Amino acid sequence: MKRLEFRSVIMVLLAAALGCKGDPTKPLRNGASSLSLNPGLMYVDQSDSKPLEVTIRDDQLNPVAGTVTVSSLNETLATVAPDTTTPSADLANYNFVVSGLEPGVTKLVVASGGLTDTVEVIVVATVFQGHFSTTTPKGGDTVTIASTPLLKFDTSLVAVTAAASGQVAPVVFKSADTIRVIAPFGGPTAYTIAGLAFTYIADHVDTIPSSTIISATGDFWIGDDAFATAPTINVPATKGVAYTVTDLGPANPASCLSTSPPPPTPVVAPVRCVIYKFTLADTTTLRFTTTWNSTANIDTYACTSAGASGCPQAGTTGGRTPTTKPEVIAAFKYTAGNHYFVIAEMTPPPPAPGEDPAPSPTNILVTVTHP
Repeated sequence: MKRLEFRSVIMVLLAAALGCKGDPTKPLRNGASSLSLNPGLMYVDQSDSKPLEVTIRDDQLNPVAGTVTVSSLNETLATVAPDTTTPSADLANYNFVVSGLEPGVTKLVVASGGLTDTVEVIVVATVFQGHFSTTTPKGGDTVTIASTPLLKFDTSLVAVTAAASGQVAPVVFKSADTIRVIAPFGGPTAYTIAGLAFTYIADHVDTIPSSTIISATGDFWIGDDAFATAPTINVPATKGVAYTVTDLGPANPASCLSTSPPPPTPVVAPVRCVIYKFTLADTTTLRFTTTWNSTANIDTYACTSAGASGCPQAGTTGGRTPTTKPEVIAAFKYTAGNHYFVIAEMTPPPPAPGEDPAPSPTNILVTVTHP
């Protein structure tokens, strides 16, 4: 009897084991109960796309078969479509492609049977679409740039450069809604704008190019080839900085520094130059810093009067670095009255064998500092 009872127990256990073959949780399943979304929050760059995965799950979080639809609440900002490259193999996992069109925030609505869920989509701006006062400024003139409701200017970080050349467009006025910059020479080019605060993304500040293309046309500075017609440039009357962007124009040595100035006498003569006038109401300390976009030999001079005899003004040569960039006229106390500032391209030394001669600069930036 005992042997028979033992065999009966074994048979019961074997039957139970056979009964467990397959999915032991099958009796617990009650169909789809949730949607799993990956990711649950999406950041998509403007004009880019990212994947969205949707899985239908039961109470035990097992995938279950069903159908899924996904729609965008604002198709001007973002669209969504099935990913045809990865069709669902089990009818439980579905892949979609979300495309960002315009900056902003919207949601995707995901539905399967009676289940719905949402995914927030933040489309990150990759181009700045603010308004420019002109697209064809004269080189050296100012351009006003307006912010947008979504992209404001962080006044502590904002900076602008010409994307094609890397030349600085100095910011001469700034607020959250408006900046004014001096247009560098050259173009066509987008402007790269740093310090753009994204109002719809918390604590996000970025650098992106403008959608607007700028082409500098002509020269803002008229008459800067002679002392008699030298235009006036701004210098700071109080502590601060002022900027000038210019170029050299055609060769005209005879109309500016026709003879070598007093010591320190340059070992070479000017090839071309530009001349600016500044008038001071009172004694003012100023420092001139000049940089340019070539390897040309550039010298700068502060002058007390028109003509070579007044250049350089006594005492203004300290700190000058004739052979390197930037060219600096160190801080000097200028008297009240008229003064001139001259930028001269000097005859370059002969190039070494196989070396190209130094090209003349096409863009020159002068920073005048009142320390």
